Amino acid sequence: MSTKSSKRGIIVKQHSASFNKRLFFLVTVSFLLITTLSACKLIPETDLDRGGTIVSQDPFGDSYTSIKYLDQGWNIADSMWFYNTTQGSNLMPYDFFMVLEKEDGQLFRSNENMNYYRYLIRKPGSGNPDGLPVGWVKDDYKGQEYIGLTCAACHTGQINYNGIAVRIDGGPAMADMGTIMLDLAMALNRTRKDEGVKNRFVKNVMARGNYKSESAVIEDLDRHALRIASYVSIN
Repeated sequence: MSTKSSKRGIIVKQHSASFNKRLFFLVTVSFLLITTLSACKLIPETDLDRGGTIVSQDPFGDSYTSIKYLDQGWNIADSMWFYNTTQGSNLMPYDFFMVLEKEDGQLFRSNENMNYYRYLIRKPGSGNPDGLPVGWVKDDYKGQEYIGLTCAACHTGQINYNGIAVRIDGGPAMADMGTIMLDLAMALNRTRKDEGVKNRFVKNVMARGNYKSESAVIEDLDRHALRIASYVSIN
């Protein structure tokens, strides 16, 4: 190969590498921009409580009738984006979380139960139609919907004082992740073992319209029950 051809090959490779870097940068920026704009469209800009809801009485005797936010330089849109935007954490199928029962028949995802673990409960809104707690969000992955957690679940603080909930975006949460994961594993295992509970669970999952067969529900139930139980055991 001549020196001229060799130089030409080097130049082509350099241009190709430069183009790939620019393409990667543009794709990344476009993805972030689309994600941000999509989240912003769903934000109820006028909700001063930022989706938060009051607690009149909980199992620990705590309560609050109003929510106040510290002046941290975050507006409503900033908080709601932090609370509602998925980060790809897929804990279990979304339909499972929405119908899973505790031993007493209460829905696991009920506000009363999620507040028990000290996750900050919220009312339904345009960016959170099912009223999930702060940091619990829906994610779509390979054609299936999942429930998952984001940084906001563990990094949104709240101090209750004289009936006022002082909320701190980015602060340490009081949430008990260790216990809720253990209880999720137990609830899923009980659902697998108790025929009556399993039949009701499968029926309720199928009614949501995302599974095509009962066998597919049971297969996913077995898989995710084992997955979460293994996570708890390893930790």
